Amino acid sequence: MNSSFIARILHAFRSKTQYLLRNDKMQSSKPIVVVLGATGTGKSKLAIDLCAHFDGEVINADSMQVYKGLSIVTNKVSKEEKNSVPHHLMDFLDPLISYTVVNYRNDSLPVIYSLLEKGKLPVIVGGTNYYIESLLWDVLINPENVTELVHERDEKLKNPNDFLLTVDNIRNIPLTKHSTQDLSTEYLYDLLKQIDMKSALEIHPNERRKILRRLQIFQQNGCTYSELVARQRSLDGGCNLGGPLRYKNVIMLWLRCEKDVLKKRLNERAEKMMQQGLIEELSDFHAKYNEKRLKEDKTADYSEGIFQSIGFKEFHPYLLLDEETRRSAKGVELLEKCLENMKTATKRYANYQNKWVRNRFLGAADRQTPNIYALDTSDLEKWQSNVVNLAIDIVKSHINKTSLPANCAPLQKTSKKSENDKKTYFCEVCERVFVGSDVWNFHQNSRRHAKIKKRKLREQKDKNEISAKT
Repeated sequence: MNSSFIARILHAFRSKTQYLLRNDKMQSSKPIVVVLGATGTGKSKLAIDLCAHFDGEVINADSMQVYKGLSIVTNKVSKEEKNSVPHHLMDFLDPLISYTVVNYRNDSLPVIYSLLEKGKLPVIVGGTNYYIESLLWDVLINPENVTELVHERDEKLKNPNDFLLTVDNIRNIPLTKHSTQDLSTEYLYDLLKQIDMKSALEIHPNERRKILRRLQIFQQNGCTYSELVARQRSLDGGCNLGGPLRYKNVIMLWLRCEKDVLKKRLNERAEKMMQQGLIEELSDFHAKYNEKRLKEDKTADYSEGIFQSIGFKEFHPYLLLDEETRRSAKGVELLEKCLENMKTATKRYANYQNKWVRNRFLGAADRQTPNIYALDTSDLEKWQSNVVNLAIDIVKSHINKTSLPANCAPLQKTSKKSENDKKTYFCEVCERVFVGSDVWNFHQNSRRHAKIKKRKLREQKDKNEISAKT
């Protein structure tokens, strides 16, 4: 081994060591701030306030706000707010691009690194909690990179019926939502059970998207989802939900709001969106992107791209009406119904967002979790004192390594069961499948279960009486 080769090895070792030391120092100097919570709690406003105070930049974590346009239905910040501090990963994608959480993670991590290296405060903000999770923890499996337009992909796969998907040929056939559209969910689930029984038993037999995703993982990696997740869990700091924390210095600010106050706020926001031109925005987009698909007898797909936004599916019946019918009594009545459906869907989503925080961030006992601080946004007149000032004090204490104010203690983890409790149960009375012991126990004690059980017992009794007479 010559001396020049040894010198190169030593240089590479020193460079790597200096990089690690610099990276560790970089992480400890300024924290990564995450602002999360239900829709309507003021996450974007707080993120901008923090960036203005600490010379920070916003990293969007809303899966719908990555798409260009449609600022009303996706509830983006105003142009003035966006221009007041730099925003990343917002308003940059064609609305029909299929953009996955892995794409998001791969685009966001270099931005975080760059901001930390410059001494800036990265403020991750948004309501898509699995986006946030993908950045903070090592929980994802890399699929093939998919960036083509949805309609272009569909054109490439015009003849999905030219094959029968089996365990033997799954590695050689492109698996997409479109190419498997004529295969029943039951068939795909049976296929997954043959390949990866363990993960199949962790999901509901009707969860088609999860089933397809796990089949894709096997196709692309040559090993099962269960095997890959087991590798992540075996890492130092891993847990039942996946791999370890990616960063040491993270602050999570959970914006919360009293239920009745948030309900009223979300209803008022929906009315305001209508006044801002929501119908015109949806109509223009519908005419540009969706009308062509419908004329070609393709159903509107609300599980791809921007079409997943709350509002598209809810207003779809109204958007199909001609102008004259929209102005009629029938049209006005339908419009009101669509608006109410959007309000209901928004409130349901807000509950889902908070449930995610409780279960996966606070409720997983074996998971490494950053400090999570709750901020009450119920009284907007006290926004500065109850939210902004407290958030600034929390961030300052982490930067300066000083004690927290007495009213800023992080939340304690709950003692709930890990979300990895995903055993499946079949109710012979109701003929339904349930995933997880909590859901199963709730069902067994539900009124619906008792009602069906009582009806079936009565029917059986009647049959027995008829049989006895004959």
